[in-house]
Amino acid sequence: MKPFEEGDFKNPQKNRQLPAELTKDPSYEISRILDDDWKFGEQFYLVGFKGYSEVYDNEWFRRSSLMKDAAKLVLAYEKAKHITVDQPVSKTVRRRKSRR
Repeated sequence: MKPFEEGDFKNPQKNRQLPAELTKDPSYEISRILDDDWKFGEQFYLVGFKGYSEVYDNEWFRRSSLMKDAAKLVLAYEKAKHITVDQPVSKTVRRRKSRR
């Protein structure tokens, strides 16, 4: 028995094509910025999308990628939260005492 190959039943030379809705690059509208964080020396923002759950359907994006499409939203968030992009807020690190 030979293995199944796509197109065996109708026209074996014709490849299946995806519907037009799936071949287009999907674009999502950002509803609001939920949180911010410094990771890997860069500013990241947690973004919620319009029409999707803000609890489950959110994603972290770099500031540089958001400035291309949602600059107004990013700047408004930074102004409201008093965020400076120059340097991350340093956290104090408590060192353990040596046990010698």
